[in-house]
Amino acid sequence: KSCLLFAVVIAGAYSACINHIPFWFIDPPELQPVYDEYGEIIPDKVWINFGRIHNRKCIDFFRVEYTKKDKTGTERVVSPRVPKFELGAEIKVIPCTRYTFRAAGYEEFRGTSRKFPVYSAAVNYTLDYTPKFIREPLVYEKFGQPRNKSQVIREKRGIYPYTTTTTTPTPEPFIYITISFDLTYIDYPICLDRVVFSYYNIEWGEQSFTKEFSEFKPGRSNAFVVTNKMLPCDPEFSFRTEVFGVNGDFTNTTWYPPSCVSTTAEPPSTPTPIPEYRRCHPGASFVFLYLFCV
Repeated sequence: KSCLLFAVVIAGAYSACINHIPFWFIDPPELQPVYDEYGEIIPDKVWINFGRIHNRKCIDFFRVEYTKKDKTGTERVVSPRVPKFELGAEIKVIPCTRYTFRAAGYEEFRGTSRKFPVYSAAVNYTLDYTPKFIREPLVYEKFGQPRNKSQVIREKRGIYPYTTTTTTPTPEPFIYITISFDLTYIDYPICLDRVVFSYYNIEWGEQSFTKEFSEFKPGRSNAFVVTNKMLPCDPEFSFRTEVFGVNGDFTNTTWYPPSCVSTTAEPPSTPTPIPEYRRCHPGASFVFLYLFCV
């Protein structure tokens, strides 16, 4: 009886899927982005869902085959084995790049090293991503004088009445502000469309100054110069930078000049003084006053 039971178990284990039973993918694979713990898209990963499969029990393992097409050419990649019980796989990709994916299910013939693959339909997919600054734009200042050609001509000296009171004006210094960045400041330049710097009126929601960059070259810096007379420090205005992706969305950051950043530390809060305890107050009992306050 025991031998018969053992034979039945072995036969049942191998009769789950007999060689050459056909299997196929019912649905094309589905691609979707992968999110981190904060709900943000991970820019270099996608999840491929294998979908429904007829006679899935006959598959011993999966692989994912995908082709990348960009300006450097075409590259074909085959993933490592994916266990048969997995519903999909996580694939490392480059965002804003066109890929063609297909899943492959493999059956290993019993007693041989032969493998029989069945492929799903091919699906094109591009992971949309909005790039952002991973380093703040470089902002530095230099004191100088305004360039005004009309002041080259010397004016005639006049005779001024004598006075004993002198006033020493203290004009605001003239500052040149240079803003610079390059493609290494942005996480995925392949997704970059343009960068816009602006002087933004917070109350009215308007931009009184904008500087846009839409042409970029690797290793080349992009910069512009303004003055503190053009863009003064004002709490009602903010210095904003918008990084637009090829998908039309944008991310925000700031580029405040050093002279507009307050470095004064807040004064320490003074503790509230504890009122001095009065032992001989009018509300004390007569006996207490007689013993301790007389």
